[in-house]
Amino acid sequence: MKDKVDFFVQTQTPPLQGVFYEGQLWDACSLVEKLIGRAKKTILLIDSWVGPGTLDMLAKKRKGVTVEIVASPRGNKLAASDIAKFNAQYGGLLVKTSTAFHDRFLIIDDKELYLIGASLKDLGKKCFGFTSLDKSNIPDILAKI
Repeated sequence: MKDKVDFFVQTQTPPLQGVFYEGQLWDACSLVEKLIGRAKKTILLIDSWVGPGTLDMLAKKRKGVTVEIVASPRGNKLAASDIAKFNAQYGGLLVKTSTAFHDRFLIIDDKELYLIGASLKDLGKKCFGFTSLDKSNIPDILAKI
């Protein structure tokens, strides 16, 4: 996996799947931030447990890219002031709550779909996997929001 991550960091081509191990904080965050940076129009993050650290990663988005976060009502640790500050500087953030999801999904420009085993705020703290899923699943996921 390390070779796949290194390849992505050097070439901007995302690996289709992989595993990060406990302590790979930088590598895991770097991969997700690069995926976020690929977005040209939209980012949809479905992650039950979000907080200010999640916004730190999403701040790496390109200018003009809109971000929608779907979190669980219990796991949403973003204050209204966090959202307001993010929008004042970067714009385009909408946060919703839902109890329909267990796993974490990252959808880039309605074209790329990733299943991520850890919440963005916890990347690299414990072992987790990620994989690219077929984009034909995107409409069904969007319908659950």
